[in-house]
Amino acid sequence: MNREHQEDGSFWIATLWMMAISLALIWLTVLGPLVAGFVGGRKAGSVAAAIAATIVPIALNAILLALLWDAFDLWRFGAFGRNALLFSQISYTLTLVIAAVIGAVSRRQSIG
Repeated sequence: MNREHQEDGSFWIATLWMMAISLALIWLTVLGPLVAGFVGGRKAGSVAAAIAATIVPIALNAILLALLWDAFDLWRFGAFGRNALLFSQISYTLTLVIAAVIGAVSRRQSIG
């Protein structure tokens, strides 16, 4: 396939892939965002688009965690619960962003 015929990446498609895979693999705490970020980064096409595409899934994950925190009255766990929630969000964010960058770079190298 010629380079002219290859489709450019899409921010929205990458975002949707990341959200869908993150949701499907939510039970895999590190592997889920790793796979989601890599696939989304490949779909994004560029490193900048890949990083931008991670913003929506990260925000939705933070909102979901905050809603779960309120729904189950996890405030009773005090500092331990808050720190666990914070660590969960930080690890999700870092894994998703790093995997998205790797996915975008690997796509760029495979195209030429």
